[in-house]
Amino acid sequence: MITRSNTRRAEPTTLQEVMQQMREQSPHKRKWEEAMLVCAWKVAMPEVVRSRTERMFYKQGKFFVQLSSAPLRQELGLNKIKVLELLRGHAQGCNLTDVVFL
Repeated sequence: MITRSNTRRAEPTTLQEVMQQMREQSPHKRKWEEAMLVCAWKVAMPEVVRSRTERMFYKQGKFFVQLSSAPLRQELGLNKIKVLELLRGHAQGCNLTDVVFL
């Protein structure tokens, strides 16, 4: 739950800091991170990968991606570290520890 304090800060706070605090205290933090990762997947991956992506969800620090192509799943599994770095670069602030291809 978001708590409010009665004390005001003397220095100004940037909008980015306020949004960061709001996101950390929000009860919808998991959904926020999932939305950021889905958006990052759509931006970072080429059209070939996006067209064969069936479903994506985020749970306990892992991003699960269901693909319709077995060779593509195998290829992305071999390059999992690169995919993970790409997603972390696009979705900064997410607690992403692993990518699982289904």
